[in-house]
Parts: sequence; C-alpha cells; structure tokens
Amino acid sequence: AVRISLRTVDDTVNNPQAAAPIVTTIVDVTPGGVISVLAIDLGRGLSLLPVREDPSPLAVGTSRLTIIQANPGLPTINIDATDKRLRLANDMNVGDLIGPLDLPAGRYSLDLNDAKASNVTTITSLPTNLTGQVSNILVLLPPATLGTGSITTSLQRTGLTGRVENDIGVRFINA
Repeated sequence: AVRISLRTVDDTVNNPQAAAPIVTTIVDVTPGGVISVLAIDLGRGLSLLPVREDPSPLAVGTSRLTIIQANPGLPTINIDATDKRLRLANDMNVGDLIGPLDLPAGRYSLDLNDAKASNVTTITSLPTNLTGQVSNILVLLPPATLGTGSITTSLQRTGLTGRVENDIGVRFINA
C-alpha cells in the first residue's frame, strides 16, 4: 500500500498550510504491478484515480488500450472504432474506465457517440494511433478553452512496461 498525496508548492517552507495535502489516497500496488494515478477533477473537486496497467508482454502487432472518461461535459457515451467495426465501450460516464483492451496495432478513428440517442449521433471523432507492443492510456478531457466549439479533447500516454528493480510502479498524470 502506498499513500499518495498532492500538495501545493509554497515558497514558505515553514508554512504549516503548505504541508496539508490537497488530496490524498492509498493505492495498493501488487508485486510486479503497475499503476498510473490521474490527478483529475470529475466535477466534484480534485481526486486521484488509480488506473491499473497490465505490464505483461504483448504479441507482435498487438497494442493495449485503457480509456478513462474524465470529461464531465460529455453525456453518456459509447465509443466505436467505426473504421475497424469495433465497439470499445458502452454507456461510459464521467469517472468510468474501460480496459486494458488488447487490440490490433494501427490507426483508429474513435467515435464518441451519444448512448441515449435513438440513432447513432457522433459527438466527436478522435484519431488515435496504437503502436504494436505498446500499452496506451487515453483520457477524455474537457477542452482547454471553453466556447471554442469543441466538446472534448484527449490525452494519450504510453503505458509503463519497462521497470527498474525495486521500483514502485506508480506514474502520475495531471489531467
């Protein structure tokens, strides 16, 4: 078990308020396991979301994908890779996670579709490249600037598969 806390950076080291964590959580990291921790506001204030990664080797031509829905502005969505005729997720809401999914490597156009629409209503499409033998984390985020006409953006990071002996497999992503 590892306690993870985020604190603000303060110029005054002796300030007792500087030591108080903004948010804290305890994450269980299994031996040989890998965890990514997202610092994220899901519409209820800052929280830490642990994402367990699968560090096992991937077959040639295969990629691994984990998707986190972290955009409070999106309705309930289905995620389709229409160009590959795959549905990756059903009824995703803010805070939901899908994966890890092992998929054929290649370029994908991920369509975020309104799950409650009677017909397929694409909200946006996200081009995604999945390289072979690589784990990926895709975080759906609110746009950086509101009012630009975009309802969502994404952050894609490759996963941790290489480890140094005695490392604790935790990575931090400020989403």
